[in-house]
Formats: sequence, structure tokens, C-alpha cells
Amino acid sequence: MLFAKLGNRLYILLAIVLVITVGGILLKYSGSEGSETGAGIPALDSTGINRIEMIPKGGCLVVFEKTGEEWLITLPGGSGKKVSAEGTKITSMISTIAELKVINLVSRKKEDLAGFGLDTGATSLKLFSGEQSEFELLIGKSEMLSPQEMGTYVKMVNADDVYLVSGFLDLMFNSDMTLYRQTQLTFGGSESWQEIDFKGNENFTLKRNVTDWVIEGKKVDSAKISEYLNQLTTLEARNFADDIDPAKLGVPKSHLKVKTVSGREFEISAYFSGTDTLITSSLGKGNIYRSTKEVPLYFKIFPGKRKLE
Repeated sequence: MLFAKLGNRLYILLAIVLVITVGGILLKYSGSEGSETGAGIPALDSTGINRIEMIPKGGCLVVFEKTGEEWLITLPGGSGKKVSAEGTKITSMISTIAELKVINLVSRKKEDLAGFGLDTGATSLKLFSGEQSEFELLIGKSEMLSPQEMGTYVKMVNADDVYLVSGFLDLMFNSDMTLYRQTQLTFGGSESWQEIDFKGNENFTLKRNVTDWVIEGKKVDSAKISEYLNQLTTLEARNFADDIDPAKLGVPKSHLKVKTVSGREFEISAYFSGTDTLITSSLGKGNIYRSTKEVPLYFKIFPGKRKLE
């Protein structure tokens, strides 16, 4: 009888412990779900954001600024060099912050910040509208919530409240600078391209004649030109030559200009500097790309007249 009573008490005690444990887990990962920022994280009006200051974990200040319709990045390291950013990626950054989905408030204690990666090792993010700072956030550790979902701990700069939000924010806010930079050398849609003018080592012009392409009135090989255009419209470059001053590149050795039916244009230039072959595109202000044996940009852009005929 005594053992039966002890056994019942043990089962009751285990049941209480189980309820407390499960309740703690549910409290952590449930709560203020929704498609908007939760209580304690102010709503962000993203329409006027024109400047972002970011210090990645263990990194240096990176500044994104909007000039007209273009986003520029001031590269870290103190050089002050400004280069074109990929606008859609910056827009995505802003949207991610504006649409933060709060899962739960997990702590209000300052002494807990280190455990969530929100002390000196956090990513700092400031968003501005004009000269006014609109939103200041610290991004801490991320963890897997389920096989399908990641979560990240965040806090506002001037508060100790720590929130768990949905998403793997490190993927966007603690990545290599290449993620944000302009890597496309051309704009796609070669069906709208009307003329490609080559200057430098060779001087000739490719012109569209309805569905064909011609050089000096002579039709070129359709398979060759199709392969070239497919290659050129999807061409990306990620090997940046940030040690080179654009003002010292001199006169390009090869140059092309693409004109479209609507009047849009872009230009690509190639420079030889010692053992380097350097590429610039009018779509990527300030960006200089290296053409290497592993990534032979030069010959993909300037294949030569004979290879197109």
C-alpha cells in the first residue's frame, strides 16, 4: 500500500515536471504570431528609407545610400569608395525588417543579452529617412525552430526586451559584401537589343535585321550569335578589384555599347593593367571586375568578329 502511494506520488510529480517543461517550450516559441512587427518592435514605414548603416558581427561600418533611384554602397575599410549596389537586394533588406514576424518575447533582462548574441557580438542596423533615424535594431543568434523554420533573436537598440522573430536574418545581414553589390554586367532581354557596337582591338557593329543579326550587311551564324547573346545576357562577375582606382584605368582596350529598340543603353569596357584584365560596366558604378583564367570574362564579352560570323 505504501509503495502504491509512493508510486502514485512519483507519477504525479513527473506529470507536473512534464507540464512545466512543455509549457516553457510553448511559451518560448508561441505567442504574438502575425505578419507584422509585434508589441515592443515599432512598425517601420519603409517608403522613405534612403540610408542604411550596418555593422555586421565583428565587422566594420557599411553604408547603403539611395541617390535618385540608385543604391550605392560605401565599402568598409575607410577608403570611402562608393560602388553600385543591387537595388532589389537592398529593397529586400528593408522589406525583411519592415515585415518582421515576432514569435515571442523571450527576455526583459539585460544580463540575458549575451546568451542571445545581443551583446558586443550583435549585428547593428540603423535605417534612416532623410537625416532622421527611423529604426535601430540589434540582430543576435539564430536557431532552428523546426526542420522548416529558423528563428533569430533581436532587440531594439534602446530597450532590453529580446524577441524571437521568424527567419534566418544572418543570411541577409551578416553576409559577404558580394551579396549586396551589382554583379550583373548587362540587362537581360536580348530580344530588345538592336545594335552591339565594338571598339578597340576590333571595330565592327552587329545589327539586328528583323530576326537575323548582320555585320556590314552580311548575316552572321545564327547558332553562334544565339550562344553569344545567351551568355552575355546572363553574365555575372563576383571577383571585384577594389584595390584599383577607377580614375587610373586609362583608355579601354576594348569597348562595346548595346542599344535597344526603346533607346536604353549599357556599355562594357576592358582594360589591361600589368597582368590584370579589368572589366567595368555602366550598370555598376564604381565596380571593377577581374577577368581571370578561371572566370574568363573578357572572351565572353569580346569573342572577336571571326567567332561570330
